[in-house]
Amino acid sequence: DCQHSKTSLNILQKREGIGMAAAAKSTSRGLLITCDIPTKQFILHICQDKGYVLDDLDETHLFVLPEGLKWIKEQIKAFAEENAYVDPELEATQGK
Repeated sequence: DCQHSKTSLNILQKREGIGMAAAAKSTSRGLLITCDIPTKQFILHICQDKGYVLDDLDETHLFVLPEGLKWIKEQIKAFAEENAYVDPELEATQGK
C-alpha cells in the first residue's frame, strides 16, 4: 500500500494473468494496481514507452510488470512533490 498526498495505490501480490500484449495465449507474471482514475491515467502516460503495463483492466485497475513497480512509485512521488501546494506563511513559521 502506497500513499502520496491524496493519491493512493494498492498493489496486490504477484498474480498470474493474461495481458493484452500477450494475445498469443501466453501467461505473464505481474502485479495488480488499484488506484483512482487520474493516477491510472498518469501511470499509463509515463509507462507509454516503458512497456511496464501488461493490461489496462478497467477505470481503476492495471496489471503491470513487477520490475516496473519501483519506478512507477518514484514517478508518482516526484509528481506529487512537484505539484504540492505549500502555504508560504506556514513554510515561514516552520523554517524558524
